[in-house]
Amino acid sequence: LLVPGLKSILDDSYSRFSDKNQHLAIYGEARKTDRAYEESLMTAQLGVAQLKTEAGAMYLDEGAGEMWKARVTMNTFALRFGISKEAIDDNQYMNPAKTLTKSMGRGHAERQQLEAAAVLNNATSASFLGGDAVALASASHPTKDGGTNSNLLTTAADFNEASKEDMELQIMDWVNQRGIKINCSIDRYVLPKLYTYVAERLARSAGRVGTADNDTNLHKGFNYSINNYLTDVDAFFGITNVSDGLVFFDRPPLPPVSDMNFETPNLQYGPPNRYGFGWLDPLGALMP
Repeated sequence: LLVPGLKSILDDSYSRFSDKNQHLAIYGEARKTDRAYEESLMTAQLGVAQLKTEAGAMYLDEGAGEMWKARVTMNTFALRFGISKEAIDDNQYMNPAKTLTKSMGRGHAERQQLEAAAVLNNATSASFLGGDAVALASASHPTKDGGTNSNLLTTAADFNEASKEDMELQIMDWVNQRGIKINCSIDRYVLPKLYTYVAERLARSAGRVGTADNDTNLHKGFNYSINNYLTDVDAFFGITNVSDGLVFFDRPPLPPVSDMNFETPNLQYGPPNRYGFGWLDPLGALMP
């Protein structure tokens, strides 16, 4: 890299890399924060109205109040490279510096996608619990009145017309902390690469896929995104329109850090990033 006559640098700057915005299909745009963590408090409101008898007292609901807190912690990710003092003195550092800076950007982008997908990859893990003390995807999310919500299909299934319909029917049973039905829907599906062509056929076909029936395809035009950072090859997710479900918090960019090493003395450079992925309300997602 220090040879003055070097015409080009052969590195890993391939013409195309993976889409570095795949996290947007899961979380939407980042929410800005300047805190070390963000918390959300789940509260229980009033329940169902009760029958009042003639001249009788109105029902006093004492079940409202605080439930549990959910927290998303901001983590710092960093990467650095060094340039030798000789390269700086000989004014031969621009090519390697530009190349490594581009590579650093890809390294940070890759880490962000890995962190974003980790929430889904660990959705059923008992080592990653939410504010209600269960995993993101669970058949037993507790409610104030002793009931449960399930955002995990009773029978695991591959992605197809039938499993998509099962997921959309299941969320019709969801209730709030006091057992009142809630009205939410699946905004988009996040799928691993295995279902790329299955989803494309289902989203584009005018008639039902894979049948001889003369039926309209009710799923035509549905919203989906392929995420190639999902580690389970056949796990897929429905992302709901619950407002505080899966969330992405981004802190303001930290200034690049540069330092001249006294002993060598070489210049080191690296800009750290700080952000956090997680969920506040587990009903933000559903998986098979």
